[in-house]
Amino acid sequence: MQKQHGIVLKSFLSYSHKCVIFDREYGKIDTIAVRDIEKLSPGFLIAYQQKMRGRIYYLENIELIETPLWLARDHIYFLHHILEVCYYCMPYECNNETAFSLLEILLHKPEQVKYSWFKKIFLLRLFNSLGMYPEDESVHTERIEQLLAQSFFDEHELLDSHTHQVVNRWLRSCIAMHPYKDLFKTLAIGSDHVLYE
Repeated sequence: MQKQHGIVLKSFLSYSHKCVIFDREYGKIDTIAVRDIEKLSPGFLIAYQQKMRGRIYYLENIELIETPLWLARDHIYFLHHILEVCYYCMPYECNNETAFSLLEILLHKPEQVKYSWFKKIFLLRLFNSLGMYPEDESVHTERIEQLLAQSFFDEHELLDSHTHQVVNRWLRSCIAMHPYKDLFKTLAIGSDHVLYE
């Protein structure tokens, strides 16, 4: 049986064997794992076999593929914000290959996160892939469209001050209109970690 790939979004391992996985093929799913639960920390990229019982997927033969150790050490706030955005903004069992690929880039090239522009463009693309668009027409600029259309992250990318402001307004608008924004723990963290300014 072929293994599925997924990224752990949230785990409830302290009191159950349940966790929420962003599965490459099935999207966000509720899962239970009886064995190998130490491989189910948020942000881990894993391979597994799954069996569905009722509405829950049971994971077996879990294999750890990638851990976000560098991100967790130096950019834990950003990592947790991305996982939280995926957890609260994705519908259950709805495939989203674009968002999954973005998270894989984050896990495979974590050194890019040190750049402020990378975080902004990453969030811009993630929100776009999740169908989050601001209603404010003034932020739908040609430059934003270019940033969304590029096929890769250019490590020499620079955001001029005007584009930087527009991107921030775009991102803040998306968060502001989310019905569960008050549940985002990462938005309550102090100003040293603010991503939208």
